[in-house]
Amino acid sequence: MSFLYDDSLPSQAKADNSALVRRIGLSLVVLAAILIVGCTLGQGSAGLIGSLVGLTIVFTFFGLDVLALWRTRSWPALNVSALMVGLYVVKLLLVLLTLLVLRHRSGIDHPSLIVSVIVGSLGASIAGVILWSRVKISYVIP
Repeated sequence: MSFLYDDSLPSQAKADNSALVRRIGLSLVVLAAILIVGCTLGQGSAGLIGSLVGLTIVFTFFGLDVLALWRTRSWPALNVSALMVGLYVVKLLLVLLTLLVLRHRSGIDHPSLIVSVIVGSLGASIAGVILWSRVKISYVIP
């Protein structure tokens, strides 16, 4: 995530960006832990498996977004937008396919999986908005 540590940024801005990323990462870890513990307490081992599968889906897909944005930072905006829309459609289809494949599997608490996907997605979305609204970036390329 070199966009957070741009060489044109002053050292204080780099330190602020690093601290922001750490706080957001810690918040997402706490959210994941709450979901895992809550689903496990509520549904036992099936809830544990359901929440782990749901959170794996969420963090993999949001991680793909971050990776795609990082790798395409020098692309024209139209191409990046097209890639993100295409990536969204593919991820949506993969989630639906995953839910269809897992629907008759025993040992997975499906409500825990769905709650983990929804709450994890909301948490990751909020984290993304906070990150992009508070991160310090250089607006003028030297």
